[in-house]
Amino acid sequence: MAFIRRGSHFGAVGRTRAVFMIANKPSGAVLQEVAAFATREKLRPRASPAPNQLIYARGSEALAGKSMLIILVWDVPGGCSVSVEAWVETMMGDQSADKNAINDMFARRRLWKTLGRLCDALGAPGARAMFQHA
Repeated sequence: MAFIRRGSHFGAVGRTRAVFMIANKPSGAVLQEVAAFATREKLRPRASPAPNQLIYARGSEALAGKSMLIILVWDVPGGCSVSVEAWVETMMGDQSADKNAINDMFARRRLWKTLGRLCDALGAPGARAMFQHA
């Protein structure tokens, strides 16, 4: 039986992504809302390479999987755009937040619910429809 090495690009990487706009809010306000949400959800902040990017983690890869969340926010005319990327790191590789998947379903469903609560906290409940699993 062959194992796919973690981080390889042969079907081992799965991500859930969305880009959506929030009207009439500057990027700074949205970043503050995301930080407050992460505190409520007990997400651990990670080092971020850019001031308009936030990275959070929850859980352990060795147990049920580590949920990872990257939020990038930038100003656009009329509001700001938000890019969200989420996945679950497991012993078998990265998995998207697809709630209908069989493998690692508990961690993936938990992350999907977290994404829904994030959209609600940002005042963009319709953004859930924008998420795509790859």
